[in-house]
Amino acid sequence: MLGGRIVAADEEAYVRGVRAVIEDRARRGGTGRATPVTVAGGGDRPVAEGAAQLVLAPVFGRVNGTGALRGAV
Repeated sequence: MLGGRIVAADEEAYVRGVRAVIEDRARRGGTGRATPVTVAGGGDRPVAEGAAQLVLAPVFGRVNGTGALRGAV
């Protein structure tokens, strides 16, 4: 989850961009369905759900359908 002034300034543009990248990676990776991305309300620090996997998967790996990590470094 990411947030901050940049995201809050144009939430929908941020969500569209994150969603497009996640959907593209899901298609290329053969996983089919992408992780849903939405803006979560909650005070003065809104976040976009799903962005954590987009940003952190290359560092920590991604959990596949069996619960095992793949691609971890």
